[in-house]
Amino acid sequence: MDCISCSLRNLEYAQYCARCGTNLQQRLRTAVEDQISFCFSCGLRIADDARFCGQCGVNLTHGLP
Repeated sequence: MDCISCSLRNLEYAQYCARCGTNLQQRLRTAVEDQISFCFSCGLRIADDARFCGQCGVNLTHGLP
């Protein structure tokens, strides 16, 4: 995993950058959080790639290319 602060390629399972000490796991959490959206019908948090809402069943791809 590349460090966002110093660009060092670290081991995939590393928690902190070997060069600068940046928390690499925080970067993973942020990346995952960036992939979360909300259902436009009921407001449930959903993954960006979800096709249907798990709570209300609305088709989330309706109207998308």
